[in-house]
Amino acid sequence: MKLKMLTSMSGPLFALSAGDETEMFSDAEAARFIEAGIAILAPETEIGLLRDQVAALDGVAAAYDLAKAANEDLEGKLAAALAENVTLTTRVSDLETALSDADDAAKADAGAAATEIKILGDRLVELETALAAKQPEEAGEKAVKPKAAEKRG
Repeated sequence: MKLKMLTSMSGPLFALSAGDETEMFSDAEAARFIEAGIAILAPETEIGLLRDQVAALDGVAAAYDLAKAANEDLEGKLAAALAENVTLTTRVSDLETALSDADDAAKADAGAAATEIKILGDRLVELETALAAKQPEEAGEKAVKPKAAEKRG
């Protein structure tokens, strides 16, 4: 990492003045010098780091834009699904009403049919009773006629 010295500094193998730029220190040492206020990142190093950060942020921004577009698409689909839900709920309600009306009509028709069956059943009993009463009379007439015919003969 390239540093720009803020203070002068020397050692057995080097001598640096304020304003000098150097890359002779490890990243760990450079970080300690920056923290202590002895040096700052050299402008080109700082620019390079800032470019890297901008590139990373551009990637984040692109991912954000994609996520935002996907979110808008999903919001549109959700709105359409909610509208369809309202339509389907209304349709289900209409069908339930129609089914209830049809059930009521069927019950009414069944009640009318039961009444008609009762009336017809009662009429059938009346007719059977009348027929049963008439048959002995006819049987008696037939029984008398042959006897009368025998007497004549």
